[in-house]
Amino acid sequence: MPSESPVHLIPWDPDCDDHHKIMTQQRCECGWDYDKLDSWKETQKSGQKCLFWITILDSDIESEQSRDLFSLLPKDAKTLRDTDLHLRGTLRTPSQQLFYPIGHISLDAYNPGADKVGVKIEDRRVYWIKTFYIQHVFRSKGIGRAAMDIVESMAVAEPLCAETLGLDTTSTEDAIMMEIAKTGKPPKMTNQEWYTRRGYEWIGTYQNLYHPPPPGEVWPDFKAVFMKKDIV
Repeated sequence: MPSESPVHLIPWDPDCDDHHKIMTQQRCECGWDYDKLDSWKETQKSGQKCLFWITILDSDIESEQSRDLFSLLPKDAKTLRDTDLHLRGTLRTPSQQLFYPIGHISLDAYNPGADKVGVKIEDRRVYWIKTFYIQHVFRSKGIGRAAMDIVESMAVAEPLCAETLGLDTTSTEDAIMMEIAKTGKPPKMTNQEWYTRRGYEWIGTYQNLYHPPPPGEVWPDFKAVFMKKDIV
């Protein structure tokens, strides 16, 4: 992916039926938290959760940088419009720009999973990277890296002025086990390994944080890891 990435982040609009429908579809594809969108409506408006679409803009269709990404869109790909009126608990003026949603990521002030297992990052202004998903056809194209670059830049800037970013993900051990069970081959790189390469440090490992697993899957003794990165 070029340094000037064609990837943009646009806020999810919790009051728009089309935004809600496509977010539900993507959460079902992901396999997690597809039943939490109603509860996210209020936290998105209050600023406790800041959920963004990972997008390519309809206006960039002739851009050389975007050409390869547009070629991956299905013929029936749906566009959304930037209509969200709230961001971080304050009013915003949406651009009304059309875009293709190819994933999503959030930058949250609170992580209920961290409270559940007692993870604390003391004496730091912490925000949490959550709800990170990229549609399969767009993976290994540098999109995840571009989205993380944007989120980390947002976090350190005003008004958030974050000092540390935290996240949770599947442990490398279990990610390898699950991928072998599904495909017969280990993954090229696990999420934990990818985040480590970006400078995130392991905090702790916890069992059954993501219980129950997605429908139809059984993961005995499933482990998740918490990680952090000091950005100032």
